[in-house]
Amino acid sequence: MISFSSRILVSLSVFIPLGAAWSTSTNTSSNPKQYELCAQRFVKIGFSDGELDDVLQRATALLDAASAASSSCANIVLKRRNSVTSFDDASLPRAVGVSTDFEKLIATSCVKIVQRITWCGSPIIDGGALGCSSIPGSAMVVVRTYDGLPQTFNTGVEPVTWLHEFGHNLGLEHNSVDDLDLMAPGISPETVHISDEECTKFSGSQAFAANGNTNAGAIPLQSVPRVMPAEPNGSQQTTQTVPLEEFVKRPLKGAQLVAAASYGGEVNKAEGLLFDPSFTNFKNNIVGLLAVIGTPDTIPVLEKLIRTPLSGGANSPDVLAHFAALTTIGAIANRYKLPDDKVNILKRASNPQFWDDYVLLSDNLDAGDAKSLVRDLSIQSVNGYAMTGTMAAKEFLTKAKSDVNGAAVPEPIRRERTEILNQAIKLNETSATQGALGAFHN
Repeated sequence: MISFSSRILVSLSVFIPLGAAWSTSTNTSSNPKQYELCAQRFVKIGFSDGELDDVLQRATALLDAASAASSSCANIVLKRRNSVTSFDDASLPRAVGVSTDFEKLIATSCVKIVQRITWCGSPIIDGGALGCSSIPGSAMVVVRTYDGLPQTFNTGVEPVTWLHEFGHNLGLEHNSVDDLDLMAPGISPETVHISDEECTKFSGSQAFAANGNTNAGAIPLQSVPRVMPAEPNGSQQTTQTVPLEEFVKRPLKGAQLVAAASYGGEVNKAEGLLFDPSFTNFKNNIVGLLAVIGTPDTIPVLEKLIRTPLSGGANSPDVLAHFAALTTIGAIANRYKLPDDKVNILKRASNPQFWDDYVLLSDNLDAGDAKSLVRDLSIQSVNGYAMTGTMAAKEFLTKAKSDVNGAAVPEPIRRERTEILNQAIKLNETSATQGALGAFHN
């Protein structure tokens, strides 16, 4: 089973009351409880009123099916509120690469549909996520597809995704007991069990605490797992169940990530698959696997990937693999305590000019796509360097922050750069004490 996973984001600067977004009615047998959701899409992403209606109808059907086991899930309806609207770069970010992007997107109610999500509380270890939402709150950010996966999967998981994240907005946390539960850390088209407690929350019978002490945070819809494996060693390895060639065809989330350590003896094979045309759709999965099993000799292989011009669209498996390679280098350097000169690629790639030489060579990217990717890849490079956990990285980041504060730049740019560096400094400190993979617990 292919699964995606998520974890709690520890801080949000703004608490958004639930009532700001979802209008409801009383739940009775004759008068179902209705939640009305609205949606805004980035202008280049297709998503019509009819498609929104379809997603919400299928999400409603999941609740209706659960009512056979829990009466609390009966007569709950998700409906469209207003027509789908669009936004462009002038009003909202087209992608989530840093916390400020997320905060802008959830500052107003409605589901925001973006091109990609490479940050949700921390950089995404395998390059991309399906979404990110506030808990409790009134908004969530999603992507429609995860490139490289079958369209049947993307279509099937979409209502699960929306209902899962709506559950977070209502205040639900993860169900770590039932792997097939809607609120499990990893979801797929098959994760449709809904517990009685969860039904009670969906029915509105159990309200969340609407005060300033709710531990309001954000939850990545499909980001990195809540429980990461320890650094690979004999005691942590699990028994392989499928050949490597099959394993890498599944996103490295949840149980997949835990099982990854068992492939430690096949590093060279995994590295070779990165450049095998028949595995193009799974490149980001392979890079994510290498974050767990890679060795110092893997870094030059990943550097070769990074220097290879991008192919495909703005959220293609190749693009996601580039994002994943940057954090994977940081994870390997952290695990093996490598000296700073082994990760110079990360410092060079933190300069947008580095990416200008590569991203713009792709025929499938317009100027807006390229500009957005250059910016986000630069941010991911900073995060990758931070993940090394070294004092050299901390000093580099601290000096960069001081330089930003002293530079003559527009205030919005200063704020964003400062936030990026603050985020990276925190990631560096966590990686230094918990290991690079352990940093994803927070």
